[in-house]
Amino acid sequence: MEKDIKTALVINNIINTSPAGIIYEIGHVIENTDIDMKPLIPQTTYTPANGDKIYIYPDCDIPRFKIKQFCENNSVSLVKYPDKANVKILGEKSITGLFTRTWYRVIERNLFKSYLLTCSANLNNHAHVLEVLAQTTSNKVYLQYSSLSSLQRLVGKTLTSDYYPVIIFKSDESYERFIAISNETNIYHQSEILKKLNTGTVMKEEDYVSIQRLFQSKDADNTKLAVEMMANCDFEKSAVYLLRLIQNYGFRIHEAPNRTHVNFKSLLKFFNISHTRNFYLDDVIKTLIQRKLLNQINFDKLLPEIKEDLESGHRTDYLKIKEVEIPDIVLTAFEENILDGDKNTLIFDDDVEEINPHL
Repeated sequence: MEKDIKTALVINNIINTSPAGIIYEIGHVIENTDIDMKPLIPQTTYTPANGDKIYIYPDCDIPRFKIKQFCENNSVSLVKYPDKANVKILGEKSITGLFTRTWYRVIERNLFKSYLLTCSANLNNHAHVLEVLAQTTSNKVYLQYSSLSSLQRLVGKTLTSDYYPVIIFKSDESYERFIAISNETNIYHQSEILKKLNTGTVMKEEDYVSIQRLFQSKDADNTKLAVEMMANCDFEKSAVYLLRLIQNYGFRIHEAPNRTHVNFKSLLKFFNISHTRNFYLDDVIKTLIQRKLLNQINFDKLLPEIKEDLESGHRTDYLKIKEVEIPDIVLTAFEENILDGDKNTLIFDDDVEEINPHL
């Protein structure tokens, strides 16, 4: 993976006022945007051992309030720095959060060099830019579209460019962390921790109906109880019912005082929901697909409501009226779901303070 990373001149702005010049950075780039990051995601099983020191990479979704109990139950501890850990946990976002995929105007390095040499009178720092360009390993230069337009107006000469995406690391620190992860040993997927944490009650149809009645009563105490019951469920195995409750009673949930409690916030974070209001049926299905929790059983639970929406004239992206045909995106979700077989959910979290349980 490291061999696919190059350094490149990335031009972010052009100063047109005197003294005119180029504002740039040396970025770490991956020019092949189709590169497969999956080999970086570990597939090995983690079994906690007495005395393990665990580091959780940023951008994991592991709930802080649950990990403390996990540490105490397994005689392990969390550490703040990776070099202090013998076990490291990450997820997809721990990797994809290190870079962006951005479209740039792209110019061949030698062509850009020749262009600068012909317009030295117009740019105050052209010589320094050429020195920096000589240090890069990519044979391309990347410019924002506005920067290219400004440069051409300043110089009064057209510069031929292409336009395509590139992966650019957000900072030198992001690049260094990516390399460290690439070379890391004793690294595990966050699901190895999550499946040991996510052990709440599995909501059944009768529980779902009971919670609906609590919301429908419009009593503040009943609403608070309903939110608490939702937060104490197994998020994966109760996903359809939890998301339908948010869909149908999101405004009531928003009024509940305990919606900001850490356990309910953990539920919303698990499903990547920022607001409970204006959460629709298509959002329910989209969320299940993103979390790989849409299997045939869960889809069948939603089907009556989908049909009802269609009969009412509402549109959905997830069902086509052709003797009731299920589109490819839903069929793919059935294949990729993590509820059937031995699959598990993906989890991530922010930096975690060190926890030293009483051993």
